[in-house]
Amino acid sequence: MKGGKIPPIALGGRTMPRRVAVPRYCLHKSSGHARVKIHGSYVWLGKYGTPESRERYRRAIAETDRPAAKAIEAGDGLTVVELLATYYDYCQ
Repeated sequence: MKGGKIPPIALGGRTMPRRVAVPRYCLHKSSGHARVKIHGSYVWLGKYGTPESRERYRRAIAETDRPAAKAIEAGDGLTVVELLATYYDYCQ
């Protein structure tokens, strides 16, 4: 073992979980407005440092996980068994 590091294989293939970074509340210097980058797009929050912009930041962060939850809830009611039966019929 070089450098004293234990290879992942020695740990049963497991590695440490990655930390999930929370998008930062940032100042856009030229405009004086607050913004946050979520999924590659900037969300403009209003005047930097105001309670309103901080509240918009909290809401924007809270809503980042909602699209995934909505996608699960918005299913058309098709079960796994029905999906597999349809696929099986398609293959024959």
